[in-house]
Amino acid sequence: MLVGLSLGQDWSHVPLWADFGLYGPLGWQNLDYRLGFIMDHYDIISLEKCLFETANERPTATEGKFQKLTSQMRSLRPESKSKILFYWATDRVFACYQSVADFQNMPDMWLRDVEGYPVLINDLPFFDFRIKESADLWINGALGPVKDSQGMSQGVFLDGLSLMSLADCHIKTCGEDKKSCCIFSKDEEEDYNGARGAAVLSLRNQLHEIDPENVLYGNGIFNYDFYAGLGNRVLEFYLDKIDGLCMEHLMAFEDVDRKAVEEPYIKLIGLENLIQQRNILVQSNITLLVRGYPGPLGAPINIIGGLSSPHLPPGHPYPQPEDNLQIQQAMKDLLPFPLAVFLCAFADPNVYFTYSMWLIHHSPACLPRDYPAVARVQTKHYVYLHLTPKV
Repeated sequence: MLVGLSLGQDWSHVPLWADFGLYGPLGWQNLDYRLGFIMDHYDIISLEKCLFETANERPTATEGKFQKLTSQMRSLRPESKSKILFYWATDRVFACYQSVADFQNMPDMWLRDVEGYPVLINDLPFFDFRIKESADLWINGALGPVKDSQGMSQGVFLDGLSLMSLADCHIKTCGEDKKSCCIFSKDEEEDYNGARGAAVLSLRNQLHEIDPENVLYGNGIFNYDFYAGLGNRVLEFYLDKIDGLCMEHLMAFEDVDRKAVEEPYIKLIGLENLIQQRNILVQSNITLLVRGYPGPLGAPINIIGGLSSPHLPPGHPYPQPEDNLQIQQAMKDLLPFPLAVFLCAFADPNVYFTYSMWLIHHSPACLPRDYPAVARVQTKHYVYLHLTPKV
């Protein structure tokens, strides 16, 4: 099952990717340092949703901040070959984009159930991909910022790739009370997912028309469907519609045995399934982005020392970190196992690794030594960014 290291790879540097966000005034401090760091060390960089400096900016800030950041990143590292991607979701909208604010005033474009009630996802209406004009709005929400960057960004990172469940009262935001079942037939659900897949494919094709080197990557390789007996539907459905897929929960969340009191603490059958999907992607020349964690982490996710922090299972021998410095120490202490699994079972020139507690924006590695105690660096985590299999 283990595929081993790719013999043709130059392993003086492990290919790396990151999702990187900046939220609120604290997030924008030491900006040149942060941006220079990620440009120096990461090959693929997704700038996360809801980029804003002040609360007043938030409702429409993301597109403008994306342009500001990509321009600044290229100015700081003009020779960098790193790809910078615009974040966009396939399964919901976030109230921090100008395009989303505009969409809220277009009720004819909203997804509605058979009785005409709008389907609310994350308390907001969503696109009906079966309506061409609505699908085009969704496509342009991602395509526009890439065009506007004039070559400074190289594509889109799609979150929430899935097959949406609409039938069988899966969503309860309809009716006059906005709490009743949204009514869809199985055929309507299938049509909707087909139209959404067609929109994803169209977005990829239009990105390639701008520049053949542009990419469309998507986040959607999990084991939830696998454990539910539904196979690997996301891989099968999107394999021919996208340039790369993200495996965000390697040995974490749904793959953790929360009741375990001894090794392995993870569900080995799930790890084997992820390796099988990796093999299909590599053989298909599809990029794979893998996220490793410091330990078998899962719910709950709390703020600890200023960082969003999932938790180790209760029976794990490593103590659950309780402050910022303990989180940093855990990231150092618990790196060898996820790194070893990556190198032994996933590594390939077209497979990229990241290692974080959660999102990269407050990870200790990309913060300067004089940063406030809420997220300061005490250990040289950046030494792990240039690794060989001997480490």
